[in-house]
Amino acid sequence: MAEAVDAPIVPLSIHQAHIVNPKEYVFPCRSSRSVNGKIVIGKPVYPKGKTDDEVMKEVRNTMIRNLPESQRPS
Repeated sequence: MAEAVDAPIVPLSIHQAHIVNPKEYVFPCRSSRSVNGKIVIGKPVYPKGKTDDEVMKEVRNTMIRNLPESQRPS
């Protein structure tokens, strides 16, 4: 959809989200007010001239790069 209208995709990385909403819970298990989290807005990714796989990889890598080391996938 972004490519069809030549819109950028803005990657967002949420620090400490795993504390508020662990993988094994459907809904958040605690208030986010008690967690020192933040949202990092990444550099926009422009899809024009790229394949879907290239765009997804660039967005994912940006999201991972903006997370703290403890939250990055192995």
